[in-house]
Amino acid sequence: MVTKKIRLGVVGGGKQAEEHLSALKNHSLACLAGIQEIDPQRQKYLRDTYGHDSVLNTNETWQDRHVDGLILCLPHDAYEAEWENLLQVKVPLLKEKPLGRTPEEALMFLDLCHKANIPLQTAIQRRSHPSYQHLKRELQGQTLTGLRAGLHLGFKNNLPTKQVWRSDPCKSGGGALLDSGYHLVDLVMFLAGPFRLLSSHIVSQGKLWQAREIDDEAHLFGINKTTWISIESKTYTTTKKEWVEIQTATHHYLADRESVKKDGITVYTCERDWDQAMSTQLTNFSENIRSGKFQAPEIRDQFPAMRLIMQAYHQNTGLTL
Repeated sequence: MVTKKIRLGVVGGGKQAEEHLSALKNHSLACLAGIQEIDPQRQKYLRDTYGHDSVLNTNETWQDRHVDGLILCLPHDAYEAEWENLLQVKVPLLKEKPLGRTPEEALMFLDLCHKANIPLQTAIQRRSHPSYQHLKRELQGQTLTGLRAGLHLGFKNNLPTKQVWRSDPCKSGGGALLDSGYHLVDLVMFLAGPFRLLSSHIVSQGKLWQAREIDDEAHLFGINKTTWISIESKTYTTTKKEWVEIQTATHHYLADRESVKKDGITVYTCERDWDQAMSTQLTNFSENIRSGKFQAPEIRDQFPAMRLIMQAYHQNTGLTL
């Protein structure tokens, strides 16, 4: 007997949406029900790339497409106005991280979903990447004593006019800490558990962050019961790279999206792209829709991460040169 695939709609047709659209191609459990995008030029691109019928027409609704769930890839500042409309579709939601621009906004979204009886999951791909999943398995039963994690985006500090939204904290969803750094904080908590923030250093354009502009560099230092933790996130760097370095009581690990090394010896390799991580995420979401039992630890995990990020921003508010 052939099981009917879960029909998923994608709300927003930008770069992040394309990661999900790529994962939906030939997925074993899910298929694309349609894409909702308002920009005419982007609509044309999506139709040319994913098929003429892939984009919803002006008068179409998600009910017309018999959608089973929605993947939300809107700009960060769009959700507050659109949330009630999204709930009216009455299907489970998979929202790109962060769950909200602040813990308060995240709690509001969760509360509205709870009242409407709409399941909500969050898409956080890095913890689902095969290399970090393998690292997590390697660390089982070990006592961590030190952890360093870093993410350099490799952007040049001369963004074109069409990308000025990146310098708007409201529209971009945050800078080196709340946006890209969120991945690191979540990954560190996934690998080592929650930790206490000891100090932080946030920079914008080479100067200490003044809470009025977007941050492009962030350094966090923390500790849990056994582990010293250091996190570095930078937007403008000469090269693009990421790493997690961990010392346990008996071993040293160095990992990125391509490999895991244990005591200097490569013990795992994989493709660095997001295909498998995105596919795994969609499998989990589709299985939850089919079973009606939403197991989403990522939701609970986000609040310690968001509180710690907000604490770092508050630590740096009012600092002057």
